[in-house]
Amino acid sequence: MHLAPASRLGPYEVVRLLSSGGMGEVYQARDTRLGRLVALKVLTAGLSSDPERLARFEQEAQAAGALNHPNVVAVYDVGREGGVHYVVSEFVDGMTLRARLADGKPSPQAAVRYAIQVARALAAAHDRGIVHRDIKPENLMVTADDLVKVVDFGLAKVSAAASADVRGLTTRNVTVPGALIGTVAYMSPEQVRGEPTDHRTDIFSLGTVLYEMLAGRRPVPDGNAAEMLTAILRDPPPPLVGVPADLGAAVARALEKRREDRFASVRQFANALERAAHGLAPGGAAWVRPALPVETRPIAVLPFANVSGDPDADYFSDGLTEELIHALTRVPGLRVVAWHSAAKLKGRDADARSIGRELKVSAILAGSVRKSGDRVRIAARLVDVESGFYLWSEAYDRQMQDLFAIQAELAGAIAATLTRTLADVRTPAPRRAGNLEAYNLYLQGRYFWNKRTDAGLRRSVDLFQSAIALDSRFSLAHAGLADAFCLLADYGLARPAEVLSRARAAATTALELDPRSAEAHTSFGLIRALYDWEWLEGEALFRRALELNPGYATAHHWLGVDLLAMLGRFDEAQDEVEAAIQLDPLSLIIHEGRGYVLFLQRRYPEAVAAYRALGELDAGFPKAFTSLGRVFIHTGDYEGAIEMLERGRALAGDTGSLLGALGQAHALAGHHAEARRLLDRLAEVAVSRHVPGTAFALVHAGLGEIDRAFEWLARGVEAHDLSIAALKVHP
Repeated sequence: MHLAPASRLGPYEVVRLLSSGGMGEVYQARDTRLGRLVALKVLTAGLSSDPERLARFEQEAQAAGALNHPNVVAVYDVGREGGVHYVVSEFVDGMTLRARLADGKPSPQAAVRYAIQVARALAAAHDRGIVHRDIKPENLMVTADDLVKVVDFGLAKVSAAASADVRGLTTRNVTVPGALIGTVAYMSPEQVRGEPTDHRTDIFSLGTVLYEMLAGRRPVPDGNAAEMLTAILRDPPPPLVGVPADLGAAVARALEKRREDRFASVRQFANALERAAHGLAPGGAAWVRPALPVETRPIAVLPFANVSGDPDADYFSDGLTEELIHALTRVPGLRVVAWHSAAKLKGRDADARSIGRELKVSAILAGSVRKSGDRVRIAARLVDVESGFYLWSEAYDRQMQDLFAIQAELAGAIAATLTRTLADVRTPAPRRAGNLEAYNLYLQGRYFWNKRTDAGLRRSVDLFQSAIALDSRFSLAHAGLADAFCLLADYGLARPAEVLSRARAAATTALELDPRSAEAHTSFGLIRALYDWEWLEGEALFRRALELNPGYATAHHWLGVDLLAMLGRFDEAQDEVEAAIQLDPLSLIIHEGRGYVLFLQRRYPEAVAAYRALGELDAGFPKAFTSLGRVFIHTGDYEGAIEMLERGRALAGDTGSLLGALGQAHALAGHHAEARRLLDRLAEVAVSRHVPGTAFALVHAGLGEIDRAFEWLARGVEAHDLSIAALKVHP
């Protein structure tokens, strides 16, 4: 059957036909309840009475619906109306990889980037016991932002070892033993032979797709089906020309005829591709870039002053400042101080030279906003820090009809003016909430979030949720909410099981609302790395965030401290932390990260110096003292450690990780009674809030009770405690 525009299936109103094939037709439709666009796949009328085709159609929905991954198309609904079976999924605004290849083969960097994204999706499926069995360019969607989505699980196989929530799919026998399942040109040898398949079948098919992207042709010659099947079984693919040896070797291993000779898992394949990406010219893969450009001019955008006498204009002036920072971070040749550091200078009466020294910049962009009736006048000036001279100044008069459009327009205009001698100047894509109040709530949320205290984090949750209540499609507020929940778990202020699911939901929503948001990619990257221990995927998300916005300090910070350092890649971690400090020089938590990476490397004198400098920046920051106390434990200065930890305790209260370190210090100092009293205190705290197993393990280890320490570490592994991620590298 063919559905006409404006016709309905349940609550879904057809917009237009997108494609048609042997199994059915796919339409763009509108969900009339939520107002969003969706993809509506309808089973061809003649196949509805075919039990095998109907079972395959239903399995596609159930298999994809069991997965929650940014590189798998999301299934929203299934239904039947008037004998018509349909599946509703997210609408992907893009093209199939087949259509993309029709425009010419992608660059090697893009090809590898696409393959890694598909590998991440397949890894998520394989973890749930689902094998796709039909990976081919037609089943891979590429968005305008180069995000790849795997579609069509109609031929998926569910293993007997599948997770409980998808195991029911094994009852559906949608294939006949010995039958050819898949698309001939992308079949694995075991598929050709009609043998049972497993996850290594998907590795072979993905290798075939990557080979085609790199070579511009498939590894088997075009011909009739019999010729292609024979080549798959017998003929090795021609070697790839013009690609690094390690990339060619990775593809060749994925295309081995014997499945035992392929990668043991699709994650191993992705790891090999990630390593090979560094050898791609020019400058490595597109998403692997230096922490900062080699030659940059550092500038700071100070909060624009509201000279209107109208408090409501603060929303506009703060929003304009942040929008300018976002615009300028995307301009090659500029290093822009982050909003967090700039906001600390709001209202401060200081000359350009002193501000420049504090922020380590050579120029300052400052300005004012004057609102009068329905008009606004924005004055901006660029000041040379050394001389104090104006390098440029200009005023802009606008109608106050669309405040966010004005912010975006002025940000683009000022960025273009300041950088007219530089290439690649773009007006930033809109990132704003639907109203000024929601955006102001978001900025306040980030302010309290950066305090890194129990009260500050909980206040930030309230503010982000208030912003979302005003505008549910405000991606930045969802990302901020995810970050707040993550830190509540990280600092032991909430039970991970209670908040991480909420963090994951918020990060996923942020990414869906704005696929080009560096903040959303960073939020999801932290969850996938530090909390799910999916390090490869986490790194790819962080790298994508920095590709979208190289000036986002938090992405550099978390990539360095929470991923690279955890993997023992200390030189890279230090580079990322230093990049974050350059971008956000007044951030206390990023400065703490510098000391932490030194501590993990056992460079204790340098770590002590870093933490003492942090204490001089802000004597009210608990981690300046607790982190220094941890270093003293490992230098043998137990009394000094106890002093520092108690100073931090007076500021932060009885958190589990702090009590564990304090108990360890007392135990090592010979104060065994006090150490046991702290063990009792840990047990008391654990009644009302989460205490990681590592906190108990530290005290028992300090007391020499090694078996008890291992028992608590085992509990930490079972509970997926965040601190367990550091076991490889922590002293």
